Amino acid sequence: MSVEVAAGSIELVPEVTCPNCWHRFPPESALYIAGHSTLTGDPRLEDRKEKRRFTPTRFTPDGAAVDIMDTDCSDLACPNCHLLVPRVLLERRPTIFLSIFGTPGSGKSYFLAAMMRQMKRALPRLFALGVTEPHPLSNRLIQAYENSLFNHPNVDALVDIPKTRESGDQFYQTVKFGDELRQYPRPMFFQIAPLAGHPNGDKVTRYARTLCLYDNAGEDFAPGKETSNNPVTQHMARSSGLFFVFDPTQEPLFLRECNGNTSDPQVEENMRDRGQDSVTDPQHVVLSTASQNVKKKLKREIAQPLDVPLL
Repeated sequence: MSVEVAAGSIELVPEVTCPNCWHRFPPESALYIAGHSTLTGDPRLEDRKEKRRFTPTRFTPDGAAVDIMDTDCSDLACPNCHLLVPRVLLERRPTIFLSIFGTPGSGKSYFLAAMMRQMKRALPRLFALGVTEPHPLSNRLIQAYENSLFNHPNVDALVDIPKTRESGDQFYQTVKFGDELRQYPRPMFFQIAPLAGHPNGDKVTRYARTLCLYDNAGEDFAPGKETSNNPVTQHMARSSGLFFVFDPTQEPLFLRECNGNTSDPQVEENMRDRGQDSVTDPQHVVLSTASQNVKKKLKREIAQPLDVPLL
């Protein structure tokens, strides 16, 4: 299947995988997102500011869908959860899903921001691979992380980024299925494609890849946190690679060795007695829980090793 556009046609995948709820659907079943500013309040989405989703019946001569207010529409949504699906996921090229996990406060968001910045700087220079953002609005969170850490006008200023919370529309999206509310983490998207100096620089459409990443609150990986109403880590079972962020300053044995030998604020914070309620699970428990959750979703035996790379 292909879609005609002004410069030719775009070849589509036979089946789209929603990066939010993982529902699979043919490209022609995708909903459109209303373009007019007054068409807000989609019945399936908790955020009342979200534009309505609809199945188009009218189109412009060049193929753009038109909403009931005669406004052209370009953004698409999943027919199941009604959350946005970037158009690049409908194009016939592989999508690589990556998940980052770890305990609360282990530095996942810092790691993600630094990794994305390094990727955009190193891939063109070392591998002749260009990095672009096919849907910049989906990447607002990682853009804010990068700005805070690397784009401050005073290079000597002390900066930080806010902790990823367990809820809130900045980090998650809530969908209504009847009387049930389900929460999904916001995916982020990048596209990687050969540049002119690459051996396959003349075959961009063939070798381009879409990269989809997820950043969850550390609390999401605690034992028992994943439920049918709160499927916040289900993306891990679909990922091509898993990044586990290990924080030495949360390890009791490491902290004991550092006690009295450093003034590092992370060590001092984790050494402080904050009561039993604030003690988090050891990091190996989070790692084991993630492994079990992924195997359950993949219907694997718990003793069977995963064939997904773990970094």
